[in-house]
Amino acid sequence: DLEKFHQFADPFDADDPAIVADDGGVIAFQGAGLVLRLLTLGTSIFVCSNTGVFQVSGPNASFKATDFTTFSVLKDGIDGPENVIAVDDEFIIYGQDTIWRSTIQSSLNVTTAGQATFKSLSENRVETLYTSIPRASKAAARALYNPSERRAYYFYNASSTDFDNSYNSLEQPGYSKDVLVLDTRFQD
Repeated sequence: DLEKFHQFADPFDADDPAIVADDGGVIAFQGAGLVLRLLTLGTSIFVCSNTGVFQVSGPNASFKATDFTTFSVLKDGIDGPENVIAVDDEFIIYGQDTIWRSTIQSSLNVTTAGQATFKSLSENRVETLYTSIPRASKAAARALYNPSERRAYYFYNASSTDFDNSYNSLEQPGYSKDVLVLDTRFQD
């Protein structure tokens, strides 16, 4: 069974070190900055960084190391690794400036390149509140989705104290005084 987990081509073979379709590899993104989160949705991988969101897709709904396409799909980056959540067949990004919801299910069928698009959820709703949250608080914030209520919760601290600086960055116990709740059942 061990041979199932090895690639077929040998990168150390002096005669034929070429990469083949089922190999792994490294994907370089121009201007990606610090990658904070990866999210798989449908047949694409989304790479979320402090400079934006990138989409990686392959032909015929499958990824191949020898044939893939990358897109920069959102210029608003994220400040922390917990600022992206999957919501049903889409996802929500709590960006540096705006809260975004992907429109993948409708846009992948419409755009010729298969590129995801995003719609602002905070514009004309909670924009003033969201932009007033300090970037340090967004970096330590945590987004969660409750599928039974269909609500997204964004836990953060509007103001930072010594206690917050010491304990909020820890995985457990976690500490947040403020929460922003988005009901995902309502759309424009």
